[in-house]
Parts: sequence; C-alpha cells; structure tokens
Amino acid sequence: GAVLGVLVSVGGGDVFRATTLLYLGQPFTTSGGGQIQSLATNPKTVNRIIQSEAALKRAAAASGLTVGQLRGNVSSQAIVTAGQARNVSPLIEITVDAAAARKAEKAADSLAESVTDVVSTYVDQKIELLNKQIVASNTELGDINDRISSAVKQQQSIIDDKNISATDKLIVISSLNNTISFSEQRRGTVQQELFQNQQLLSLAENVEVSKIVQAAAASRTTATSRRNAAAIGGLLG
Repeated sequence: GAVLGVLVSVGGGDVFRATTLLYLGQPFTTSGGGQIQSLATNPKTVNRIIQSEAALKRAAAASGLTVGQLRGNVSSQAIVTAGQARNVSPLIEITVDAAAARKAEKAADSLAESVTDVVSTYVDQKIELLNKQIVASNTELGDINDRISSAVKQQQSIIDDKNISATDKLIVISSLNNTISFSEQRRGTVQQELFQNQQLLSLAENVEVSKIVQAAAASRTTATSRRNAAAIGGLLG
C-alpha cells in the first residue's frame, strides 16, 4: 500500500501555483471625510467574483486554460493582522494552480483585474470627476490672471494718457481697481479649491482605489506529498 501510494504521488506530477497580491482600496466620502461601505469593504466580495462564471471565462481566455481547469483551482485569502477589523479593506492573495507556470500567472492576473474592475467603480468615477474639476480650476485661473493683467495695463495706459482729465482718470482707475480686487479674491478662492481637489485626487489614487500590488509569479509545487501518499497507502494496505 505504501509503495502504491508513492507511485501514485510520482505519477501525479507537479503543478505551478501563481499568486497575485491585490489591494481592495479604502473608499471615502466625496469630501474625504470618512470611510464608506462598499464592495471593497465586504470580505466576501473577492471570492464571489473570482468564482463567478464570467471571471473564470475571462481568465480562461487570457491564459489559454479551460474553465474546467480553473474551476476548483482558484482561491483567495485575506492578509490581515491580529485584531484587524474584517470590514477594513485588507490585502488579498488570489491563487491559481495550473500545469503551466505562465498560464497560471495570466489567469491569476486576469482574476485580479476582474476584481478591480468591479470594486473600484465608485473611486474611478471620483478620480475622473476630480480631474475634470482640476482642469476647470486651472482654466479659470488662467482667465483670472489674464483679466488682472489686462486691467493693470489699462490702468497704466490711462495714467499715461494726457488727453483724459484727472476726474475721468480717477473714475476709470477706481473701476479697474475694483475689477482687480474682485479678480484677486476670486483667484484665491479658486486656488484653494484647486489645492483641495488635488489633495482629494492624491487620496483617491493612492489610498481609495483598488490596485494590483504585485503581479502573479508562479512557483512549482508538488501536486501530492509523497510522504502523505505513502502513509495513507500504508494505512489502507
């Protein structure tokens, strides 16, 4: 029985195990004020996605494996420290076992992408909106600076114009001063909004969004332990 168990383990061959390290992200409110509950904070999200038929078909197409070869050989595990709350987005390991190293790696990376595509929808939209707001603020700042520069040039032109009376100069210069003062106040407000949106964008891109921390790398692993096979075979014998 022990000899037969060893022979079975030898015939089983080796498999390759590829593991992708995934960060689910930590979504916050639109103002960055506090954490919100989402797919990224649900501890069952990853396993449900990678076991789904859609994700398996996508991984099969990317790796060259069949769905049948993937089914039962895909798993996930949360990497948490002692005392860490389960609803705090942890690091996740997605593991794929396959007969070929490269295929296992491609399948694992594809499954990780399936997860990020689903859980990061809110943060992706948030990043897109913040980028648009930053572009709009920069455009408005350019217009304000042009307006101030034009008003200053008009002031100097009026001061140098000897054909304009002192009273008219005073009226026009006072009006231009009001324009400059209002524009400078508006510029300060826009700059403050710009800095705030840039900080929120940095938070979203570096903390909130889910991402693949480490791409899959396969290593050889024995399909069946010879020692265990010999022990079980000997017991049965």
